Amino acid sequence: MTSNEMILVGGALFFLTKRGQEIITQTPQGPLDQCKKQYEIWQTYTAQSEKNAQVELYFRECGYTDSSTGTWAWCMALVSFCCLRSNIPLKSGKQFINTGETLTHYKNAGLLKSTPVVGDFGIMALNDGIKPNHVGFVSKIVDESSHVQFLEGNYSGGLAYVERKNTLPKVLGYVTPTRGDNA
Repeated sequence: MTSNEMILVGGALFFLTKRGQEIITQTPQGPLDQCKKQYEIWQTYTAQSEKNAQVELYFRECGYTDSSTGTWAWCMALVSFCCLRSNIPLKSGKQFINTGETLTHYKNAGLLKSTPVVGDFGIMALNDGIKPNHVGFVSKIVDESSHVQFLEGNYSGGLAYVERKNTLPKVLGYVTPTRGDNA
């Protein structure tokens, strides 16, 4: 039997669907919704300059003003930006823009999970299955054992919905966006 519940996490409202104590889906009025809004915005862009300006916005809102950030991978900056816009900063001060730093932080805090729910973000190793280098929000559980749809930034130069199995690229873990000061 499933039940529905509303909880407030870091100032954001989440709707949970639970089977007993197990959370089946987590529908945030927060980071994933913000990422979906960004996806819609990106669909309207025709010029590369518009895309570059949007990426610069992600870095600026995360606390980075150095113009060289435009040459960095920006998937983690998008995740941090969406969390900030949902009033769920992942840490104090400058936000995470590096997937390795993010993985280490949540692993050390004991908050890295192996089972995703919608609204989590997954940290991936696209190349070798070991070194973290990509991240995206879980937008749908396709197959409960290993098949997840992500909404990812910096995918072929934009935002995209991508279905991935938990093989290479390997998902190293999932994180439920929470206020980093509590982690």
